Amino acid sequence: MIDNTTHAASTDHVGGGTAGHVTAHDPAGGTLRYALQGGTLSVTGSGTLSTQATSHGTIAVNTATGDITFTPNSGAAAMVVGATAHEDATVIVTSSASGKSALASISADITGTNDTPSITGSVSLSGGTVDTTKTIAISTLVGNAVDPDTGETTLLTVTGTVTALHGTAGISGSDVIYTPDSGYTGADTLTYSVADSHGATVTDTASLTIASAPAPLAQSGATLSVTSAATLSDSDLTGFSGITTLTFGTFAGTQGATMGAGAEASGIAIVDASAAPGTVKIDASSYSQAVTITTGSGSDTLTGGSGNDTLSGGAGLDSFIGGAGNDVIHVVHSNDPLIDGGLGAADVLSIDATNFDDINYADNQITNVEIINITNATSAGGWFKVDNQTEGFTINVTSTQNVTIEGSAGNDVINGGNAGEYLWGYYGDDIIAGGGGNNTIDGDSGTDIATYDAMTSGVTATITGSAISVVHDTSNTDTISNVEILVGSTHNDSFSTNGTAAGTIIGDGGTDSFTLTGTVTANQIIDATGGNGTLTMSIADRSAASVITDVAWNGSDIAMTTSGGGTITLVGNAANTIVGSQGHTEIIVDASGANTAGQGYMVVGNSSDTVLVGNTGDDTLVWHSSGVTSSSMDGISGSDTANFRAATTAITASLINGSGTATIGGTSTITLSNMDAIEGGSGNDSLTGDGWLQGGGGDNTLTGYSGAGTASYQDQLYAVTVDLTNGTATHGSGGTNTDTLSGLFSVVGSDFNDTITGSAGNDTITGGIGADHLTGNGGADLFVYTDPSQSLNALTSRDTITDFATGTDHIRLSLSGTHVDVSTFDDSAATYNLGQAGLAGGGVVGDGFYSSLDDALYIYVHGNSTAIGTDGGYVIGSTNAIAASDLQFVITGTSGADTLVGGAGNDTISGAAGDDTLTAGKGGSSLTGGDGADVFGLNNSSGVVSSTITDYASGTDSLSLSNAQFGLGSSGTLTDGGTGNYAESASAMTGTAQNFSGGTATVAGIVAIDNGSNTEVWYTADIHAADTTNSHQVATLNNVNTTALDSTQFHLTV
Repeated sequence: MIDNTTHAASTDHVGGGTAGHVTAHDPAGGTLRYALQGGTLSVTGSGTLSTQATSHGTIAVNTATGDITFTPNSGAAAMVVGATAHEDATVIVTSSASGKSALASISADITGTNDTPSITGSVSLSGGTVDTTKTIAISTLVGNAVDPDTGETTLLTVTGTVTALHGTAGISGSDVIYTPDSGYTGADTLTYSVADSHGATVTDTASLTIASAPAPLAQSGATLSVTSAATLSDSDLTGFSGITTLTFGTFAGTQGATMGAGAEASGIAIVDASAAPGTVKIDASSYSQAVTITTGSGSDTLTGGSGNDTLSGGAGLDSFIGGAGNDVIHVVHSNDPLIDGGLGAADVLSIDATNFDDINYADNQITNVEIINITNATSAGGWFKVDNQTEGFTINVTSTQNVTIEGSAGNDVINGGNAGEYLWGYYGDDIIAGGGGNNTIDGDSGTDIATYDAMTSGVTATITGSAISVVHDTSNTDTISNVEILVGSTHNDSFSTNGTAAGTIIGDGGTDSFTLTGTVTANQIIDATGGNGTLTMSIADRSAASVITDVAWNGSDIAMTTSGGGTITLVGNAANTIVGSQGHTEIIVDASGANTAGQGYMVVGNSSDTVLVGNTGDDTLVWHSSGVTSSSMDGISGSDTANFRAATTAITASLINGSGTATIGGTSTITLSNMDAIEGGSGNDSLTGDGWLQGGGGDNTLTGYSGAGTASYQDQLYAVTVDLTNGTATHGSGGTNTDTLSGLFSVVGSDFNDTITGSAGNDTITGGIGADHLTGNGGADLFVYTDPSQSLNALTSRDTITDFATGTDHIRLSLSGTHVDVSTFDDSAATYNLGQAGLAGGGVVGDGFYSSLDDALYIYVHGNSTAIGTDGGYVIGSTNAIAASDLQFVITGTSGADTLVGGAGNDTISGAAGDDTLTAGKGGSSLTGGDGADVFGLNNSSGVVSSTITDYASGTDSLSLSNAQFGLGSSGTLTDGGTGNYAESASAMTGTAQNFSGGTATVAGIVAIDNGSNTEVWYTADIHAADTTNSHQVATLNNVNTTALDSTQFHLTV
């Protein structure tokens, strides 16, 4: 019943063959069922199968159809190409009708074919090195590939193109050559095809990591040296110990390092790349400790960290970035494109070049730098400029030559060196300190300060307009321009200004003197805060009264209004001692500040003060009480002035015997006590009194009292014309104001060329400064000169007295010095004296003569042999001769030991402090010794007038009698009684002869007579028979009793 069988055919992989078949029939007509002998039934989608496993695969028979299939397994797959195999089996065919079965032998014929290789995962390769070619064996690359045809004798290989994500690769023989991209580090993947010997391929991958090259470093002790050109990372510098210095060598190419926590942990604090010829980049921005970086001649970049770093470049175009610390950046030329100090608060640029000129229009070349130190200013004429920068700097100069420093467009502080430099602030508000040497300082634009705060001694500054000259360190002189504020030292400084340019003077401590030499046309600020100061008016041809028109106090500062239009502000009232042009000193205080007896004060009120009180000195009380209706002024004692110059409405005032009232504007009344002078305001004032009456502006009425009173025009800004005969005075610009004068016989002129005419009575005329035309106009007139500036040699400054009457009129002159002698005045000089050497006094202060050659009186005031035209003494014109007896001298000594000698007139001589010698003149002198052990020389010349000694101190002072005048001996002292030449008595000298000594011999001598309060000193030709015919009084000792005297106090001299 088995008809036929067909073998199944198959390749060595699934789907590669054909099915077989068992053909049979059932004679009984039943259904046949097919099954493999020993097989296993399974149900599939194509029906029920009977299967049996073999070594090359599985044979299956369809139980319904008898179809035979073969499915190969790995055993088949391993067959090489062309190999054959057979798998046999027996099929049992069974009839469903008869139940009978028959056996059929079947077979599967298997033929070997080529199978595609398979791969597992990716190949993991060993690492590579940056910029280094790597050779990879193909056997390695196919290490994850398998050829299913295990019987093949040919190995798998790599074929086609090999690609890399970060590099290039190519097949070379049995290897693949791989080159990473330049500079690349990190992971990379290769993609390629794996092929067997029959050309079957599969895509495969391999991975590797490209690492940095090992750093070329070598450690020797504390130095880590870079052994070839390299750019190091922080990891390269990690893991070392004991390192302080990283050194780069002389290798060509770019070198550098990025330094972070690793390098810092290794201890690296110094980077020395000074030998590197190429570009060097050192980045220590992650550093927290201080690092010192030095580079060479290349164009380098130096970056610091958060520590206080030191960055030093070389000859190349370097860039510096300081970081967060206070860094020091050293440069050797001016072309470095970036100098950035970073975020520190005190970053320093050290310019180690002999010249430096920042890059034009490169504002940010120097940034975040606070201090610039110029350390190599050693070549004369060197120029150091940062004028293209808008940041301000503190610039410190260490110099040995005269160099020029030009600041930035910002606010700079420039500190000069010791060689004398040209220091130019340029733009901005700059502070410039010259240092040593003779400096030139130019603030240029902005509000600039020249300061001498660091000086070890005081300075002397002279300001003329905007030009300033400062002498410091004894002999060095700075020349300053375009500076608005001048600051002195902390020592005792001297400042003088003519006030024609606005400016501020700061004393900066110490006892400073401030002198005004001009009328102040621009605002001046004087700040003596931290010390104290004296403001002196020393203005040629001007008095203080005509310069200062008003004084006001705002509670902290003093504001002085000047006739020149400028205001003087005394900050904090520290420089509150004011010295007038005639030497009078006042301290400015408020209403409650006049607290020291004997001191002169300027008491400045405010709008609400009701009481102004002086003290026992010569005071000025300044009214500003416009806000009250009733107030008072009390000078206490001394020569005191009520100043109403701030008043703008009419004043009606009366001041007699120190008391009176002043009514301002008809509403405000001021009670005056112990006052001597009134100064009016700008209104039409009416002033009456026996003291000083100064009307001020307006058409005033000035009235004397009981023959006393002085009309003063000292405050006027133009020449005045005063005529006491007609009772008028014109003043103001062009003579626009006219005063009415009555009952006045004393006049003080202005600082200009006045014309003053007296009355027929006895007048006192003071022309003041200027070339005045003075006429006494009858009577015994007195012409007063308190300072040589009131009449000088130059005709433009010389007074002319038109009608001087010798023997009737007098001239009073003030002199001062350590040796003043007016005893040798030449009534009529035979020749014109060009110098002092030939004068009788030998050139001492007070030598003088009247010259008929040019009709002028000459009195020397300097006591040397200078020519008369340059001595600066008094020169007063008078067509009528002036004799010695016509002169009255007011002579003042110094604080030292002075020699002061009176003349032929009625002189007043004061020695001040020190052990002085005061000698009375012939005309009767008033002698005041002052402090010290003083010697009073008495005069006994023919026709002598008795002198007065105001403060003789018995036991300390002494009296001197010259043998040439008294004839009582040339040494020793006087003797008492009998034949002695000294006697004391309470009996007055009369016309009846008295024996004062008790002796009988005719003996010339001195008799001291106690008159109750004073002692009279008489010379007598016969002490035992003295009367008014043979005796005359030579002196009076005020407030001295004869009991305090004895003969030993009278010293005999040659």
